[in-house]
Amino acid sequence: MNTTSLADSDTARAIATKIEGNDMSGARALLKSALVASPRDPDLISLAQRVPDLYATDFYDEQHAGSLASARRILSILREHCAFARVCDFGAGLGTWLRAAYELGATQLAGFEGPWALDHPERFPEAAYFPVDLNQSIEVTEPFDLAISVEVAEHLLPERSASFVRDLCRASDVVLFGAALPRQPGDGHINCRPHAFWIEQFRRNGYVCLDAFRPNVWTDPAVEPWYAQNCFLFVADERRHEFAALREATLFDVYHPLLVNGFVLSDHRAGALDPVPAARTPRATPMSSVASSRADVRPETASRGSVAAAAPMRADAANHWCRIVMNQATHDAIAALPVERLDVLEISGAAWRQPAFRSYTNVGYPDFDICRDVLARSFDLIVAEQVFEHLRHPARAAANVLRMLRPGGHFLVTTPFLIRFHPEPLDLWRWTADGLRAFLEDCGFVDVETRSWGNRDCVVANLSEWAAYRPGDDLSNDRRFPVVVWGIARRGA
Repeated sequence: MNTTSLADSDTARAIATKIEGNDMSGARALLKSALVASPRDPDLISLAQRVPDLYATDFYDEQHAGSLASARRILSILREHCAFARVCDFGAGLGTWLRAAYELGATQLAGFEGPWALDHPERFPEAAYFPVDLNQSIEVTEPFDLAISVEVAEHLLPERSASFVRDLCRASDVVLFGAALPRQPGDGHINCRPHAFWIEQFRRNGYVCLDAFRPNVWTDPAVEPWYAQNCFLFVADERRHEFAALREATLFDVYHPLLVNGFVLSDHRAGALDPVPAARTPRATPMSSVASSRADVRPETASRGSVAAAAPMRADAANHWCRIVMNQATHDAIAALPVERLDVLEISGAAWRQPAFRSYTNVGYPDFDICRDVLARSFDLIVAEQVFEHLRHPARAAANVLRMLRPGGHFLVTTPFLIRFHPEPLDLWRWTADGLRAFLEDCGFVDVETRSWGNRDCVVANLSEWAAYRPGDDLSNDRRFPVVVWGIARRGA
């Protein structure tokens, strides 16, 4: 445990000053950064307890969609290995994981959470909620088929750790558990621990740790990186034989590439990472302060549910520097739709494949030529990522998209602008944001919205390579240098 006190540090004094001045948002921001640098510091924990509403008002709103998509994917994997009709969640929030369990057939759902959740309008109504203080012991009268606690234990007092695991084990022989690693940023992270710490706590209660999820979801765009990084399955020793297909966890305390923050990066600058080309020298600004001109892009969540889920040091199409902001913006736009009711078609790609959609279809050239071909069925959403710049007849392709869209259906298109010539097999067109809007409107789409993103450093980096995003790369938007352009449009009624 970290026993070094920050009580006399400038940071601690700054936090105390903001609390005394009733600047709680400022105190929260400073605490978040300080706890990353000094996890479980007793004086920081004391200061955190002085901040009312430690979690910002939009805390659950921001993480709801990504949490639900992650829960659906992870619980669907677990469902292949065991049935669960009775499910409880310690730290249920608004019930996204209970909702996902319900969708998979669970019939009795219990959420243990603070009293604030009882009357929240967005709480999942099919679950029974029990108001508790998670820092106090929780008694469960009858065991459940499955107990869940994900990204919760890091918010509890350090001295609660062992008894919290004990309560989970009393609740079920099968526990889906995950908690933040040290230096993982987040609101109220006062108890970040290595995976090995929690594995030992479960071992003391007679539970084995199984690596049920990480091999399947590590690069899954539907799963938030912190869930991919931290989720393990703990099973009572006497039931280990029922999960013979799952191997025990032997590799843990491993950070997901998309959660490598400035502190971890600085630890490895001596040579563990590839040298950074001179044209791409990262800014000294901490990642948490990087923003785009359209909205704050939090690098620790910049890929939430989007296609940017591959390791940041591998420059494949999923993690190009030029796509990070665009990926989040397009994901946010689609997440605002009723995704569970969408029949989706993706043209020449599979990046948007996810279980949240009602159905998903993808087609590719040359078997399917969007300039010529039309499928017999219709769709609610059609996606064409980095396709239209390669088409000989883009207007014909747009007309075919319209024919396959249901009335009111949406079309998502992304294209490059300040990107070098890349004939694969043809490279024919470039649109600015205004040009793409005019093109889509001329093709008959309505409610057209287009945006662009780019900056000088990203343009230069892409002259010689498809530059992979590295933590610290500039995500600000300079309108003079649009690297990528995207648009979302609708077919009229």
